[in-house]
Amino acid sequence: MNRWHSVALVFALSCSAIPGCATTAPTPTSPECTVPPMPVLPVIQSSQLQCLADDDYWLLQDRERQLTDWAFVMRGMLVSLCHR
Repeated sequence: MNRWHSVALVFALSCSAIPGCATTAPTPTSPECTVPPMPVLPVIQSSQLQCLADDDYWLLQDRERQLTDWAFVMRGMLVSLCHR
């Protein structure tokens, strides 16, 4: 076998490992998953928060809002991924 045959053989064998060189494109797969249900959160009465200073109350309120927003974004991503 001459040198050009060797080069062609190496190219043909390595072509399948190079993206865009394969003859068929891989098909995307989605994970098999289910979206967990939203938990039932405990109810907190305003009387339970009376002992907090105003600054602490608003800090807690902001923390709760950020966690809730994050949870809804993560749930939306799971719904998108799991129901394809």
